[in-house]
Amino acid sequence: MTKSIYNAFEWLAFTPYGYSALLLSELGFSGEYRNTLGLYVLGKGYRHYLPSLARFMGPDTLSPFYEGGLNAYAYCQGDPINHTDPSGHYIKRIYNHLSGKYNAGTLKRKLEKLDRPNATDLTSPLSKDNTFSKREFKHLENHLIDTSTFSSKLEKNMTVNIQRDELKSASPLNKKDRQAAILKNAVNANKLETRKSRADTHLSTLRQFQSVIVEGKNRFASPKLIRDPASLSN
Repeated sequence: MTKSIYNAFEWLAFTPYGYSALLLSELGFSGEYRNTLGLYVLGKGYRHYLPSLARFMGPDTLSPFYEGGLNAYAYCQGDPINHTDPSGHYIKRIYNHLSGKYNAGTLKRKLEKLDRPNATDLTSPLSKDNTFSKREFKHLENHLIDTSTFSSKLEKNMTVNIQRDELKSASPLNKKDRQAAILKNAVNANKLETRKSRADTHLSTLRQFQSVIVEGKNRFASPKLIRDPASLSN
């Protein structure tokens, strides 16, 4: 009996990235299907994930400009403890009711909503629903700073590539391919510029939020929603 219980626990043991030395079942990490080669077939066959390397076997078509993240091969954007990736495209946050953590996408949507309050929002008292905790505020601030910084660096790289291809396109050899590369890099550079601009706008809006007292705790609220000066914290 003890041996069978031990084996059961051994079978259920996984590393943070889903690796297990035993292949006794097709049911694997996070309840995902795992084939006999130890690969997770995510997104109904869209991409194969190899837990022993902690990376996907192929790139994400939504990287680096969309939900896939900057690293096209990363699993859960390097944070498998707090996320899952059932689609192979973009991660889902594992919500922790004790710590109150959310993913950056949820926080950005909340920021946009609070920055454009409707009539109901303007008359509602401050609460957890229309304010940010310190942890949420810092998490979103760091995410927006990283997004702006990385987008700026990638945009500069794209600009360098455009200049390089423009020089090489002067040659009749592979001129058509070079022109296509220039167009592609120009489109990607424009997307990165838009992404950086959006992150900077969100960051500017977030930093206008003021510290308030809600239910006895310090939180951050949009100045558009603060009607009682007594709620402001010192």
